[in-house]
Amino acid sequence: MNFFKSKNTLLENMTFMALMSAINVIVSLLISFVFYLAIILVLILPLTSILVGLYCKKRYYPLYIICTLLLCFLVTMYDPLNTLFYIFPALISGFVLSFLIRLNIPAVYLVVASSLINLGFNYLFIPVIRFFYGQDVLLTLQSLLGLASYQNFYILVPTLLFIFSFLQSLLSILIIKDELKKFNYPINNDDRFLYINVILVVLFTILKIVFSFYFVDFAYLMMALSIIFFSDYFYKRVIKKPKLYIISAAILLFINIFIFLSTYQFMDKTKSFLTIDCFTLLIIIDYFINYKLLTRRKKDKIKA
Repeated sequence: MNFFKSKNTLLENMTFMALMSAINVIVSLLISFVFYLAIILVLILPLTSILVGLYCKKRYYPLYIICTLLLCFLVTMYDPLNTLFYIFPALISGFVLSFLIRLNIPAVYLVVASSLINLGFNYLFIPVIRFFYGQDVLLTLQSLLGLASYQNFYILVPTLLFIFSFLQSLLSILIIKDELKKFNYPINNDDRFLYINVILVVLFTILKIVFSFYFVDFAYLMMALSIIFFSDYFYKRVIKKPKLYIISAAILLFINIFIFLSTYQFMDKTKSFLTIDCFTLLIIIDYFINYKLLTRRKKDKIKA
């Protein structure tokens, strides 16, 4: 009997969730005793919650979250914040990822969704850490990055926290994707959704422009998101036509650098880097040339 299959009965659901909860409890204990293990274990923690979301009934997931948190808090009463910092985010992101995996959503959207969830938790934990440990995470981050004398550091905070969350989520997905294949849930990585990348790049570019007048810190975050979706688009295009596309992209990148250097000195210091992603708009031209026009040509040939 295959243990990793959809659970239909209450007993099957409870048994599977109990096993996954036990794994989370063990991980929580390991982190509390050997803190440096958190760097590795935090990357695989979402896997157990993803499996629960994939194989168990959705109506039981809130019960899984509550029971797992209670058990982890009980066994690590001497340091309950570890459960709050590591287990709770993994439970939430795991459920969201399982839902997206069921929908066969491509990998880049899984990573970004998980990154945004982690970003929300990072913001939530800043005052918690300040209250319990008396440490200002932002000042520590500023010092670690060597930006102690940079006056506009706080404008970059959302973007820096997002980049940290993104790298964490990317590593996590890269690690667990091979495991998910073993459970017959391979992560989709095809290019059928490239048009969504185009839409998202345009959307985040528009939001960047709007936020640049009111919330410059979030304008930089929108820029980071547009670059991520453009990078995914660019990667999948290079695989298909490497030589031609790399040459054209290099030329366009050179033009973008020229535009950036030309406008940088005339812009406000807090907004001077917002033109660094002008190349992302080229995704629109590329998409319509390579997908719309070429598709129309193929249809015309077929009709002829």
